[in-house]
Amino acid sequence: MNGVIEGFDENENEARIEGGVNIYMAGGTASPPGFNDRVIKLLGELEVPFDIGEIILTKEPLFTVARGCLKASTMF
Repeated sequence: MNGVIEGFDENENEARIEGGVNIYMAGGTASPPGFNDRVIKLLGELEVPFDIGEIILTKEPLFTVARGCLKASTMF
């Protein structure tokens, strides 16, 4: 999360965000029970330079990444 915050801080002039930023968690790292709760707790402890919308753990974290890669590959 610190990397995301730093990225927003470094590119604040280019950021064009209206409303809260939704955070979607997917992949193998997001799969263990309790991961979602740990991320929510961490975000509550950090000073985030943008409004946070929903924090969503995808229904099938492991397969969501693969589906996204497949979709991206068909676009190019």
